[in-house]
Amino acid sequence: MSKKLFSNNDIKILSKNKYVKKVSKKGITYTDEFKILFIAENEKGKFPREIFSECGFDIKMLGLKRIQSSGSRRRSAFRRNDVEQLQDPRKFKTGRPTEKDVSLGEKYEKLQAKLMLLQAENELLKKVRNVRNGYEAKEIVISPSGKFEIIKSIITKYKLKNMLSYICDISCVSRSGYYKYFLINTIEKRKSNEVRDLESKENILNAYNLKRIRRIMKATKEHTVLPNLLNRDFKQQSPGKVVLNDISYLLFKDSQKAYLSTILDASTNESLAYNISKILKIDIITDTLDKLIENNGSILREDSFIHSDQGVDYTSPIFQSKVENHNLGQSMSRWGNCWDNASQESFFEHLKDEVDIKSCETFEELEKEIDNYIDYYNNFRGKWNLKKITPVQYRNNLSN
Repeated sequence: MSKKLFSNNDIKILSKNKYVKKVSKKGITYTDEFKILFIAENEKGKFPREIFSECGFDIKMLGLKRIQSSGSRRRSAFRRNDVEQLQDPRKFKTGRPTEKDVSLGEKYEKLQAKLMLLQAENELLKKVRNVRNGYEAKEIVISPSGKFEIIKSIITKYKLKNMLSYICDISCVSRSGYYKYFLINTIEKRKSNEVRDLESKENILNAYNLKRIRRIMKATKEHTVLPNLLNRDFKQQSPGKVVLNDISYLLFKDSQKAYLSTILDASTNESLAYNISKILKIDIITDTLDKLIENNGSILREDSFIHSDQGVDYTSPIFQSKVENHNLGQSMSRWGNCWDNASQESFFEHLKDEVDIKSCETFEELEKEIDNYIDYYNNFRGKWNLKKITPVQYRNNLSN
């Protein structure tokens, strides 16, 4: 801010300038009209000194430093929040506005609209010049459609809908042309959207029908759901007659996941075979089935069958073919009924309660824990529903 003080004579002269709202020995308060006018003229390329001189100010009286400082504040305020920062929030008048006040208000709105238009056009021209950088300079002309887009952006951003006619006039385009341009664009956009919607509908229907056909073919020609032959009759009192198969996941250190497939004897609850895997693939149950046949040849019978839920692996032709090759029958629980395989569900609950799975840091540690638990479960853990003896002891009692 300039340190130059105004004399009483300076104050008297400056007070007569229409662009001065208030003046003291230390400074000047300019009207909003002057602030808007300054930015508009400065955007056209005029220097601050030239603008002040054209507005009736004595350059020597103001001093170049004050002019430069004032111009810098105007530009900084405009960059921060456009025209709103240029307005003086202080109110010096109250009561009903006079005709003169209304006239100045209208003039201010027009200046504001003109300034916004000028700024938008300048931004557009800067972008075009940047694109053409390195080419021969040519006069850049904004097309009517370009002007319509600029006008719409100004009206929307600064809420100047009532200034449409004026902005169109200073832009050298017609108001009717403005409406016609956006009406045609709206119709064309609607037609384009309708075409795209129809194409999307067609694609969705085709994809849906294709997936539906594949799903039906997969269900009818590949995967087969079998009846529930066990019907919850778990205690057959005959070891090896019915075996139960199921899979559960195990979460260990740092949310690592593994999968455990087990085959239990329905009569004794003994774990006859099990398999642990890092990934859930059909191999986990086919390998468990192979272990069952390999390790329990003396327990299984000619009429033995394996029972499971209706999981996709158990309805798979791969698994069902292996069951058939091992001369076993196959039974399945009803859909969504966990009680049809309650013994397996109970086994997994006890395992997860009694084994500190989450403390296992590696898959190898998890395998070791499962090995130890199943050995303990079969040979040392007495069960109430087995007359408080172990599964192996109960099997031996039934076999004698």
